[in-house]
Amino acid sequence: MEDKTKNILIAAGSGIAVGAVLGILFAPASGKETRKNIATKANSAKEAIVEKATEAKEAIVENKEMIAESIVGLKGNVKSLFKDSKDLTKEQLEQKIKELEEILKSA
Repeated sequence: MEDKTKNILIAAGSGIAVGAVLGILFAPASGKETRKNIATKANSAKEAIVEKATEAKEAIVENKEMIAESIVGLKGNVKSLFKDSKDLTKEQLEQKIKELEEILKSA
C-alpha cells in the first residue's frame, strides 16, 4: 500500500512539474502581462459581484416596503371587517372570517 501511494505522489509531483515547465515555455504573454490580465479580470468580477449585491439589496428594500404597505392594508381590512363585531351573530362572524380568508388568499 505504501509503494502504491508513493508512486501516485511521484506521478502527481512529476505531472505538476512538467505542467509548470510547459506552461512557462508556451505562455502567450509575459508574467507581467499575465498578472495584469488576472488583476483586470479579478476587478471586473469584483465589480460584477458588487453590482449584483447592490441590486439584490435594492430588491429586498423594495419588497420590504411593499410587504409593509400590504400589512398596513391588511390591518385596515381586518379592522373594518371586525368593527363592532361584539354585536354580530355567529353566522355573521363566520362570514367575516371567510371574507378575511379570501383577502389573505388574494394577497
